[in-house]
Amino acid sequence: MQIVKMKLKNFKGITGEQELTGKDLFVGLNGAGKTARLKAVTVALLGHDPAISNQPRDVMQHIAGDEGGVSILIKDKNNVTEISRMFRRNEKGEIKADIKVIPKKGEKNARDYNARIQKEFGQFSIMFNLLEFYNMTETEMRNFFFDKCKATGFDKETVFKLLNKVLLGKTGELRKEMKSLIDYYDKEWDDELTIKDNVGKLLDDLKLKHNHARSKLNSFLDVEDEVNDKKTEDDTGQRIKTIRGEIARHEEEIKKAQTTIDKEDANRTAYDNKSEEISEVAKEIAEYKEGFGEGVNYQSQIEDNERTMKDIQSIIDKADANRKAYNDIMDQVGTVKSLMETFKSETPDLDRDYELLIKQSEETKKEIEEAVVNHKAMVKYADACPLGIDCEKLKKQNKEKEFHKEQHEIMSNELEKETYVLNGWHKCAKNKEHYLEEKEQLVALEERLKKYNIPSDVSESKLDIKAKEQKIEVLREGLLAQEKYTAAVERLAKSQEQLKKYDAPSDVSALKDIVSAHSQDLMKAREGLEIKLKSQEAERLLADVKLERTKYEVVLDAVKELGEVAGKNGIYGEIIKSILDPFAEVINGLLAKIDKKKQLAFELEDPITGKACFRFGWDKPKGIIPFKALSTGEQAVYSVAIMVALIKQNDPPLKALMIDNIEAIDRDHRGTLIDACCKFKDEGEIDNVILAGCIAGGEEGNRGAKEWEL
Repeated sequence: MQIVKMKLKNFKGITGEQELTGKDLFVGLNGAGKTARLKAVTVALLGHDPAISNQPRDVMQHIAGDEGGVSILIKDKNNVTEISRMFRRNEKGEIKADIKVIPKKGEKNARDYNARIQKEFGQFSIMFNLLEFYNMTETEMRNFFFDKCKATGFDKETVFKLLNKVLLGKTGELRKEMKSLIDYYDKEWDDELTIKDNVGKLLDDLKLKHNHARSKLNSFLDVEDEVNDKKTEDDTGQRIKTIRGEIARHEEEIKKAQTTIDKEDANRTAYDNKSEEISEVAKEIAEYKEGFGEGVNYQSQIEDNERTMKDIQSIIDKADANRKAYNDIMDQVGTVKSLMETFKSETPDLDRDYELLIKQSEETKKEIEEAVVNHKAMVKYADACPLGIDCEKLKKQNKEKEFHKEQHEIMSNELEKETYVLNGWHKCAKNKEHYLEEKEQLVALEERLKKYNIPSDVSESKLDIKAKEQKIEVLREGLLAQEKYTAAVERLAKSQEQLKKYDAPSDVSALKDIVSAHSQDLMKAREGLEIKLKSQEAERLLADVKLERTKYEVVLDAVKELGEVAGKNGIYGEIIKSILDPFAEVINGLLAKIDKKKQLAFELEDPITGKACFRFGWDKPKGIIPFKALSTGEQAVYSVAIMVALIKQNDPPLKALMIDNIEAIDRDHRGTLIDACCKFKDEGEIDNVILAGCIAGGEEGNRGAKEWEL
């Protein structure tokens, strides 16, 4: 089985077809479309781009425009199957993904097509970015392997069988707590996660519970120490009763003294406030008195001035109305005179009888029209040539014809002139009519104008009004000051009367000394009471704390034991081995085909510090040589073996290996990587190897791979 062709439509800016030989190397500058061709295979098989998401709609990020897609042709013996995936964006912005597999085998929908692809070809694709792989941290390497490798020999049932074994021999509260935890993790198990990730999640939760239980136990020990410090040896109950009596006595004495002090303070505050109020009102009276004259009737003067203003304003309003009416009529007179001048300029003599001239012109025109018609008829008559007429008579007819034609033309010109004259008389008659109408309107306007006076100047009257307004403003200020003065005098008398209700303030310092002394004694008594109450509460609290401490000690023991069973030396460690040991075995089988001396091993614990780690590399008797410490050529061989092993372990029907950025390896060792890929292809370990890089495959060319320059 082998991919033999790919088709791209608007995919990362590329449209076209690409033949594949099974061992292919794409070479070109950045942006030439190398990675696009590798991604096209992944999208065709999976229906999405894992580098973005597992959603088909996100493939639209690779489509130039509103429609595009990819297809691959897979040859298996003599059968060729085409997988086609198209992606479209409609006018509403919704994205639709279409899938087809040709030839069709009864599929009805996308689910059927995907099920067929999974069955016949396997929806598994390794697109390996060499540059990213070489730059991975230890944690990123660990996640890379565990995401793609499978655990063997382990399932949920096996995990919980091993967890339940720990219950053997356990009794009482410890067994109950451990059983409760195991049941909780059974409920929280997520079938979407791998065995390793589920157990890892269980261990993380156990660690949180361990830290919480340890923290609670430490807090209980602190409480016990504090409780023991608060306990006293005397008769706590009797002493509490005595102290409470002392507190009640001191509170009563303080209450009596404070009541008297509060009354005196309230009296002093009211007395001082009223005295201050009287002082402020007296100041106001002095200020207001300066703002008006005594004995002046401001209101009467204001009213007199307002009446005068009203009379002046009435005169101004009448003058303004007269001016407006007068000016409006004068404007109309000007308009009428202008029209009369226009009509007069267009009509030379307004005294002529244009109606008589029109009548005479119309009669003349009618006579000319009749002559034109007669001459035209005579020309038409002369055109006839009746049979049996002699030549002399014909000549005479021709002469008459020419005469009538000439007369017809002359009379036609006369008719045109007379028509022009008639139109002129009509216009003059109309102008004379308009002129006489405007003249009548002018007479009427001049008659109306006699009703109005010639506009007079009212500026002096307006100045008088402004002066009156200013005077009224001054009078109003005086009136306001007079009113405020009267109100302030009334308030002063009222406040002086109210001040008589209060006593002169007395000294309360002695009472305050009494309150202070009792307050100090009260504070000491309360402190003593608090100590005794804490001692009494401590005796009750100690028993509760001991009970809670026992409970959390059981939780801590249960968490510890389950953590040891599930941890790196237990279930989790065995799962890791079940993942890595078979994987390493497959890798080493592949390495043996290239160099039998090379073997790969994983290291999960630092041999010096004993801390957890994740390393892999060349297995040597004295320990492994880490991958990043290997030579460039060795890294190339190990990288290819790891990728092919991942494909073999997942065992899809179609095994396609794609490696991008092969320029991450120097030119001298790039050929080693290509050699290894081609060897695994030739030996049937993989069906397709597709490589991509900015530069070619080293000094020895493409090493058996078909080089496509883009």
